[in-house]
Amino acid sequence: QKMLRSNLNTINDQIFNKTAIRIDDQALREVEACYRFLEKFEQGKVIYGINTGFGPMAQYRIGDADLNSLQYNIIRSHSCGAGEALPDICVRAAMLARLQTFLNAKSGVHPDVVRILADFLNNEIYPLVPRHGSVGASGDLVQLAHIALALIGEAEVSFRGETVPAAEAMAACDITPLRLRIRDGLHISLALLIPMLKWYLRYKKAHKNDAPAEKPTESTPQNSEHSEKLTA
Repeated sequence: QKMLRSNLNTINDQIFNKTAIRIDDQALREVEACYRFLEKFEQGKVIYGINTGFGPMAQYRIGDADLNSLQYNIIRSHSCGAGEALPDICVRAAMLARLQTFLNAKSGVHPDVVRILADFLNNEIYPLVPRHGSVGASGDLVQLAHIALALIGEAEVSFRGETVPAAEAMAACDITPLRLRIRDGLHISLALLIPMLKWYLRYKKAHKNDAPAEKPTESTPQNSEHSEKLTA
């Protein structure tokens, strides 16, 4: 089953039935073309998240020698969540959502980001993502940073029923840790989807049992006392 721009039924199968994900060649070419455009366009310009700081630090220009480190550092600095880990099903849904977004070929990520997300999903490697993160309107920065940290091989993951270092699970599946380019670190971490996915999974569970779904009560992306456990 190839994945270009999946419909909801296909995504449900990929979440709950764990159907294999194979990226359409045309989709990969579009992702590559978008990345090459950004690579060329950013030359000689000051662009947020590529050669500037983040948030309040955006006014500061980052030297060329530190641009690659910038992408790694946003992931490492934001991987500071707390609390028990989200269930694997929630992390799987989050990774699929990011993969679907990147396949729209509008983000400027390198194609390797798409490939490694598919590899993690197909091998059922799920980063350990703490239930609680930071308050912010920009998205699930902390929780998604934990996913990104695993992609670069620097975190723990749930793999074959055990918690193991990401690098160990990746080696077992012959997956090379992601090498970040241009703005990959920022794009992987920047989205607002965890609360929505938690509600959606609750809805699907309730619908499966022929019961009404509870409306989500999260008012912020990350700090919430309403973080029920999710099961398929």
